[in-house]
Amino acid sequence: MQPAQSPEEYDGFVTMFLHLYQYHEVYFVEQMGYDKSNFVNYKKQSTMIVKPERWKRFDNVEDWLTFLSDADLVVSTRIHGGMAGIASGTPTFVIPTDFRIMELVNAMAIPYLSMEKATLPFESLSKTVSLVEKDFDLFERNRRIKIYEYVRILGEIGVEIDPALLEVLNAPL
Repeated sequence: MQPAQSPEEYDGFVTMFLHLYQYHEVYFVEQMGYDKSNFVNYKKQSTMIVKPERWKRFDNVEDWLTFLSDADLVVSTRIHGGMAGIASGTPTFVIPTDFRIMELVNAMAIPYLSMEKATLPFESLSKTVSLVEKDFDLFERNRRIKIYEYVRILGEIGVEIDPALLEVLNAPL
């Protein structure tokens, strides 16, 4: 898996996002101050009109997670967006755009769409989702290992664990 190597590759996956937006009820969630200006620059190459109500910015995590919990799917190019989708309980995949994101996706076994596949000519949402690299058993085993380690480390220093994390450990596989 390689991150985007050139502006043309970024153009390819932005085109995919624009197709998703055109044919589905897609929302863009701003995570950095420059997200909107970058998007506007890409959008200038298109005749598509982005409705203001489809551009979201959240001032706190709780509102972000609540919003995502009503979504059918989260597609993110950022690790925090992917983790927010997962935390909200919504099916999520990440498109790693740099090595940092790639390493985190690999370390956490998060479903991902490689840049090579994200830049293929867009056919449909179902085709795009079918290209996602995913191993849900590995993701769940990995998640539980990380939680066990988290519980162990915090338990050693007497920090109380969020009961929701303990529920994950007690849930059937």
